[in-house]
Amino acid sequence: YLTCLKTSRSQTDKLSFDVGLQEDSTGEACWWTIHPASKQRSEGEKVRIGDDLILVSVSSERYL
Repeated sequence: YLTCLKTSRSQTDKLSFDVGLQEDSTGEACWWTIHPASKQRSEGEKVRIGDDLILVSVSSERYL
């Protein structure tokens, strides 16, 4: 599962966070919402092949 890690290795950017893989899906760190990356699509529309996406972490509300 793709998860937000609790530690960050960046010394220069305080807003950054680390993302990694883990074997189990415990907690909200593994929960993501999918949002359209462009204004051509609105939230709630179906995702189509070729669409750019933004993943937003439910636990930290930060995006990839």
